[in-house]
Amino acid sequence: LPDALPISRLRQVARIAETLYDGPKPVIAAINGACAGAGLSIAAAADFRIAAAGAVFTTAFLAVGVSGDMGAPWNLTRIVGAARARQLFLECDRFDARDALAMGLVEAVVPKEDLQAEVARRAARIAAWSPPAVAAVRANFRDAVVTDFGTFLDRESLRQVETQSTPESRQAVERFLARERRE
Repeated sequence: LPDALPISRLRQVARIAETLYDGPKPVIAAINGACAGAGLSIAAAADFRIAAAGAVFTTAFLAVGVSGDMGAPWNLTRIVGAARARQLFLECDRFDARDALAMGLVEAVVPKEDLQAEVARRAARIAAWSPPAVAAVRANFRDAVVTDFGTFLDRESLRQVETQSTPESRQAVERFLARERRE
């Protein structure tokens, strides 16, 4: 059996990806160069990935004789599908930002000089929404891939009721109704 200490250390490092995935706040990965191995694992734990036009990707794990870390197979399976994730891991090829966009790994490809502005624009748009509602939406999507439908509906219903009772929700309803009256 493998020594428990290296396993424990690797699991501690993997908490980076776990924190990104499980945290209440959305995460946008800005990819402006090579995104390989653990870097790809971290990017895959984010909610969105925006790539600069020159970015390149690879799983890289088999190229260095290891199986993978930080949840990359788990996240990539959910992002690009099981067959594509297997292909990315087992063929270990490099691919560019356009290919990443075509397979759904990234949501957008922008010129390198526009990357930070695009990420900031998207982050500001999300930050304008109610933080409890955003956290609940993220939790709903996490549950959608790991629970059965009935359990999901129970949790979704609970979050809906919880978020409806927040001051942010009441203010959002008032803004929405005011806009409707003006139009």
